[in-house]
Amino acid sequence: MNHERVDNPKFVTEADYFLRFPPYQPKYEVGSYVESCGIPVPKRFDNLQAAVTSGKPFIIRSEHPQDYAGASGIVDSLEVTPHFIEMAKEAIAKNSYQIYTVDEQKAEKARDNILAHIDTISDAELKALMLQMSAFSIGEYCRLKQIDRNAFEHEVTFSFWEYINGTSHIVVADSAVDGRIHIFSHREYPDFYYNYVIVEHGDHIFKGFKYKDDVKRLNLYKISKFYETVRALPNFDPTNVPIIEMVEDDNQLYFLQYLHGRKYQPAGFTLDREPEAGEVVSQWVRGVTPETGIVCDTRFWYRNSALKDLILKDEEASFDFHWNFVFSELMTPRRKVQFVLSNSLYDLAMKSIDNHLQKSKLFRPDVSVSLNNENFVKMAPEFDYDLGNDKTTDVRKSLGVADFQDVHLKLRIISDGRKAYIKKA
Repeated sequence: MNHERVDNPKFVTEADYFLRFPPYQPKYEVGSYVESCGIPVPKRFDNLQAAVTSGKPFIIRSEHPQDYAGASGIVDSLEVTPHFIEMAKEAIAKNSYQIYTVDEQKAEKARDNILAHIDTISDAELKALMLQMSAFSIGEYCRLKQIDRNAFEHEVTFSFWEYINGTSHIVVADSAVDGRIHIFSHREYPDFYYNYVIVEHGDHIFKGFKYKDDVKRLNLYKISKFYETVRALPNFDPTNVPIIEMVEDDNQLYFLQYLHGRKYQPAGFTLDREPEAGEVVSQWVRGVTPETGIVCDTRFWYRNSALKDLILKDEEASFDFHWNFVFSELMTPRRKVQFVLSNSLYDLAMKSIDNHLQKSKLFRPDVSVSLNNENFVKMAPEFDYDLGNDKTTDVRKSLGVADFQDVHLKLRIISDGRKAYIKKA
């Protein structure tokens, strides 16, 4: 089993059938299992031709054996709808790719060629173009994991799912607080809608951006119950807190994907004291530490060098200031603490809507904690870093750190899963 999180003892569990017997097509096979247990799942077509001749919008979903318990977003999927087909044909006719980098142009052209020729494209052409869409992420994944790219691509397949036009929900139970569930919602058509709600025992405790009358407690209860129903199915470990993707139309919720997550680990204490001198309070936290806290060597900035210089190695904590999302995706399960700087809790939530990578930062490490920039600079004034005004060169000079060196600091964090205090160690 060559899975990132199966290789990590924190994620291994004999209670999970799909870890013991990894599926070749995780989305399709797990979806079929969930459907066999009476949970609604969108229709799956036998092949591309069946999806095309159905006359229905559909999704070409990438499949790889590592998907169930590994990295997210390595190989893209693709929605095939009349709207996207028309957009692709227009882009090809106008040759409107000049705004992109060379690699981005190749990815966009591959995407548009699939859509524009969906009625006639062969299976081999489809796979070649789908791999071209994800050339960068596949290449980085294989380089970082030190595996053969051809072998990885050989195992990439696709399943074809009916497209449900509705509101997508990504739902995660908290790994430390009983009854707390995080719900990320996103819809583009007919109107744009996004939201992040935290629910605890049926009551919302954070309403997010667009909490309106149409997001009623009954709806939140329905989403939460759907999540817990899937989580409790016999082939899954009920002590695991997975990321479950679902979509909701006017009539019901449909299961889309189960991403194996962390084990539930409640706190053994309550952080009810006031912050001591030098401590700042997190604006968001998930996960627990011992009551005495932990001290982590934390990478703040990575060396200013090519992406290829990033390698997988043990790392206690990080702020992830670099541009390689595949590196982050592979590193987050290895970290004790993931720090995220955001201007506000709303800013953090906005970054998390419909974004696999940010959710990996929030839910895969032992502890994830968000600080606003004001509190961070108060705690570490030498890192006077304005999120909207990049002054990394000036700060590096003041710290006496060259561009080719990483920038570290030691931070102590104490968290009971509801609140966290952080200070320089």
